[in-house]
Amino acid sequence: MSKSNGFLQLRRGLWEHVRDGRMTITEALAFVYICSEADTRSGIWKGCAKSLSGELGIPERTARDVLEKMEHGDYIRRFAVPGKHSCYPILVHKFLITDGEHSGEQLDALNSTDANTLRYLPAETREQSVERSVQHGVEHGAAQKRKRIEKETEKKPFCDSLPLSPLFEQFWTAFPKKVDKPAAIRAWHNVKPEDAEAILARVEINKLGEWADKEKRFIPNPATWLNGRRWTDEILPGGNNGKHSIADNLATTLSSHREFEGFN
Repeated sequence: MSKSNGFLQLRRGLWEHVRDGRMTITEALAFVYICSEADTRSGIWKGCAKSLSGELGIPERTARDVLEKMEHGDYIRRFAVPGKHSCYPILVHKFLITDGEHSGEQLDALNSTDANTLRYLPAETREQSVERSVQHGVEHGAAQKRKRIEKETEKKPFCDSLPLSPLFEQFWTAFPKKVDKPAAIRAWHNVKPEDAEAILARVEINKLGEWADKEKRFIPNPATWLNGRRWTDEILPGGNNGKHSIADNLATTLSSHREFEGFN
């Protein structure tokens, strides 16, 4: 790193970390600033959230969060004193030393005991850096895929694994619009057993009456119909060639059947 000619050497793959979501743009800018101000002989920057806030023009609370996240991401290591807001040593991990006895080495901030007992590593070769970056990317991608699978598994309702009821098969066969069967199965599992016969009867009534003249796109999806308990709706007239009268007869029969059951 050389401040005299404006050249600043950073860790390889920094912007890939931003692209992959391992660090935010604000954290990356803070990291670049810290590197630009770090001691070229040691890799230490003496600062704090307050000073970082003033330099980057961000709230002090945001600056504290940025420093904490960079430390958790192994980009820096802080030796802050709790309750103190004065400047304290911040070690930049893998900072390339360009001056002094450790020139050409990298600061091993993670294994340094304190700001006075620093450890250094030989500078990482480009091949090693690329290999490590690729490996990290593979591991990161695999972790993200596992999270997606776990999230999808959590969302998947338990009822999908239950055996199908013969009554549902009757419902599905009779319903005039066959759309999104998995959703219909989930809705059916929420139906009370005593409502099954009423549902099947109401489907037949609607087919002869309300739905007789409708295009399928105007008929509710089976899952929507079940979730809305639409079999309890008022029976509407409809149909041609006297079909509505058949529907009315079925409705009357169903109503009488319910009254008889209630009487018993």
